[in-house]
Amino acid sequence: MKFSLSFILFLVIVLLKQPIQAQVNLVKDYIASAEKSYREGDYASSLIDYQNAFSTSKDLSLNIDEKEPLQLKSLKGIITVSGMGTAMELAIEVFEKHETLIYNNLCASKNKAVTVGLINNFIAVAYHNTYLDVATETYQDFINRTEVCEEFGDIDIIQASANAVLAYSELKQTSKAIELLPLIKYHKDSIPNWSSADYEKVLAIVKTNSSSSIKEIIEHYKKAARGYERSENYRYALNVYNTLLNDYVTNLSTEELIWLIKKSKTAQEKASYYHTDEYDEMMKQFGMVMLERTAIEEENKQLKNLSFVIITIALSIIIILLLITNKRNREKKNIFKRLYTTEKQLMQQQDKLSLLKNNFIKQNYIASPIKDIDKRFFDLYAVLIKDFPQLNFNIHNTYPDLTEKEIQMIYLSLLDISNKESASLLSMTYGSYRVAKNRLLKKMNCANSDQFNKATRQLLN
Repeated sequence: MKFSLSFILFLVIVLLKQPIQAQVNLVKDYIASAEKSYREGDYASSLIDYQNAFSTSKDLSLNIDEKEPLQLKSLKGIITVSGMGTAMELAIEVFEKHETLIYNNLCASKNKAVTVGLINNFIAVAYHNTYLDVATETYQDFINRTEVCEEFGDIDIIQASANAVLAYSELKQTSKAIELLPLIKYHKDSIPNWSSADYEKVLAIVKTNSSSSIKEIIEHYKKAARGYERSENYRYALNVYNTLLNDYVTNLSTEELIWLIKKSKTAQEKASYYHTDEYDEMMKQFGMVMLERTAIEEENKQLKNLSFVIITIALSIIIILLLITNKRNREKKNIFKRLYTTEKQLMQQQDKLSLLKNNFIKQNYIASPIKDIDKRFFDLYAVLIKDFPQLNFNIHNTYPDLTEKEIQMIYLSLLDISNKESASLLSMTYGSYRVAKNRLLKKMNCANSDQFNKATRQLLN
């Protein structure tokens, strides 16, 4: 009888557990389906499945151990998908509405890992959607609550702190962000979801909002990408490459861009469930950048060629001008040289004439004033012929119709002897000399005495 009652009781318990277990399995199926849709980028389907999972988990009996963790997982999913989609308001509403459940028995909860992950994800999506005040306030509330918990250590708040650093950085509260950097640096690679690559990425974002150089920021992103690839976290590596392509494309050389795209292609092939449309958008942007750069390089090449032609022409013109200037300078130099030589010759001629005149006056007026006139002219003629051998030839060649007396008048004019002195030397009256000289000027085509003197000087050369 006792055996029968025990067996019947066992059957009742088993039969009662069947629908409960089916309900638990249904919640898990909803969560699994939601996770799959999320990985594939179908946020709408994922959100519906998470909401169904949460609604179903609420109906579970209180004495079911899996009720609370399933509820928290469902809430975490709703918040994450809403935040990654375009429904951050829904994420905030869900978090605030179920804040009591989330923080329930936080210090001693068996579901600490799920709770911490939920809070961290909420801070992360708040930062992602630029709800920076929500992110920092939630983080500070979380820290305040955990400070009284003996079961909580620094390692439990690392991911939340990392997201808080990003939010503080965006808010330009640099000092608060820097305060948290040693903490998150110390614990890098201590837990599965917080690595050196994650730290480098956070550091790059922090430095983006500081006075750091672009080159330094890009280097941190590159370190993060290499770290993600080493740990085979290719989705995160692709996110970093996407950030570099979107935000720093103008600071990357063509060689760096080609390297980035090759790395992106390799990572995309190895990444599980990476959204194809996001990768296609990256490739499209890369193509546009390369087309633009090719056009700019071609334009620069043409400008360079044009500049080379212009510079060559300009240099040629300058060289030609220099040659012309040099030639003109040489010609000027030669002209000045000839002028100097001519002037020197004229001065020498003038010196000779002055000397001749002085000697003539000395000999004929001072030494022997009664000397025969013809003899005096013979002496004068002889001296002129000696010093200016071309003179007699030039007179007869230029003015063949001149009389002997007129030639003698030319000799006297060359010595700057006055008309009265010349008339006396030629045994002529002053009036007769003037008439004869006027006749001589006409024969030589001279309008006045200045022209006559100039014409006689020319006969010396």
